[in-house]
Amino acid sequence: MADSKKNVFFIGGYSYTVDKSTPLCRREDFFHSATLYQSPNGRFFVVENDAADTITVKVLSKSDAKTFMDEHPAGIFTENYIRIFGQPKQG
Repeated sequence: MADSKKNVFFIGGYSYTVDKSTPLCRREDFFHSATLYQSPNGRFFVVENDAADTITVKVLSKSDAKTFMDEHPAGIFTENYIRIFGQPKQG
């Protein structure tokens, strides 16, 4: 599945630009992909694509963004995570 070419999304009076945001986590399977980003202003949003190239964009709270990453730990962009949230404690 190819990534969508759409780059800017307007939600609630704010613009969310993929190219200007920091990717934090990505989840993929055969029919669906979702990438979590943090905007330059610190807001979190997830862009989802399905097999029919339908795009869904959702704004998330910081808590929901962390939940997304907890549910998809293999997809976390480690350097970006540490830069934004700091080094996590050893488990």
